[in-house]
Amino acid sequence: MSAHAPVSVTEYTDPGCVVAWASEPRLRLLRLRYGHLVDWRRVFGLQIADALATDPGFHPERSAQAHLERWTEVARATGAPITGHLHWTHRSTGPASRAVISARRQGPVVADRVLRRLREALYLDGRPADSPGRLRGALAGVPGLDIGGLLAGLDTDRAHSVLRAEAAEARRVHPATGQAARAGSTPYPGPPVADGAEHRYAFPTLLFSSAGRTVVLPGYRSVEEYEAALSDLWPGITEEARPLPSAEELLAAHGTLTGPEVDLLAGGRPPRGALRTPTANGDVWRPAADPAAAPARSAEGAAR
Repeated sequence: MSAHAPVSVTEYTDPGCVVAWASEPRLRLLRLRYGHLVDWRRVFGLQIADALATDPGFHPERSAQAHLERWTEVARATGAPITGHLHWTHRSTGPASRAVISARRQGPVVADRVLRRLREALYLDGRPADSPGRLRGALAGVPGLDIGGLLAGLDTDRAHSVLRAEAAEARRVHPATGQAARAGSTPYPGPPVADGAEHRYAFPTLLFSSAGRTVVLPGYRSVEEYEAALSDLWPGITEEARPLPSAEELLAAHGTLTGPEVDLLAGGRPPRGALRTPTANGDVWRPAADPAAAPARSAEGAAR
């Protein structure tokens, strides 16, 4: 991070939040352009601790269609690609969150790839990775990942402790969050979410902090709003932003590009030689030689 003006970004999120999935292109742009200038920290808020505890009628398969219908509404409003069939829904987003927490020990690049792949397993494949077997299947082939090491750390005291701490942090909502949500011009402005006797951040929520000042941007936001928050804390920061890589470089580095990412990050030009895979709401580009480009690539299926 530059010593010129220390700015930190805290991203509150969850692997199972569809608005966070829809926000990925914009957050990816921020990290690409400003990652060398700011400290970026991701906090998992545990959107679903145990669906059965809050809904006695929950059933992974029978509850899936209602979830997919709600997610599809968000996808259509934001342009996010999404599957046309959700095979089951997760009882808890804890296993996926702990998987990324475990992957952090292998470095931030690997952890980012793991989170992205887990979101793809849910929103593109319709097969959320919510057990060790499903995690192994979903994460097969993630570049640089030691899947054995990740799984070994999945259910350790450390992983559970870190997730509890991060979930608790996500429930200490900054007092400016409600007003920021009311001021948003977005279909998903991100007001605090009631969670039992508490409230938590809506996902994603970003806190931009510097020198005792904090700007809160909850929910689905534009790049312009994010850059305005950075500029408020660090005037002139946009002049130090890095140029975006080419579409081909982006695909090589990240493994997939969604339609909104092609539009936002690559000027609307898909990467040359890539394979376009349609979804129920837009397209995804993958390397043409990627065997994972075939539909339903989480081979673990119903494995528990």
